[in-house]
Amino acid sequence: MTGMGCVAGAVEKKALDVYAQSRVSTASPSELVLMMYDAAIKNMKAASEHIARKDFAEANVAITKAEDIVEELRSSLNVDAGEVAIALDSLYDYVYRSLIISNVKKDTGILSGCIKVLEQIRGAWAEMARAGSPPGQSKG
Repeated sequence: MTGMGCVAGAVEKKALDVYAQSRVSTASPSELVLMMYDAAIKNMKAASEHIARKDFAEANVAITKAEDIVEELRSSLNVDAGEVAIALDSLYDYVYRSLIISNVKKDTGILSGCIKVLEQIRGAWAEMARAGSPPGQSKG
């Protein structure tokens, strides 16, 4: 790549970084939670692809990012919100533990299960966000 191509790429990356930062800083708490679900799911799908290519180091990085996001979602729960928060806590715990197992075993089947769980929760969260304030999460 020429010097100009590198400069253009760096400028484009910087612009995307600024856009992403702006998007996060202006998002509502519900939108932030949706972004977190999207990022966790994206990382789990990437991990599956890395495992399929036998790139276990990159799979580990992607799964660890997903674990961190799920842990952040779990820590943001308002357990005083009632049954929904308690159910989410159990689901987040299940997904987190499953991610650890999938990372150790490099098992895409386990990852698939985690993706399905988070996609279902994300879908319900998006519906509740459209209808009003979703219960259970205290912050994004």
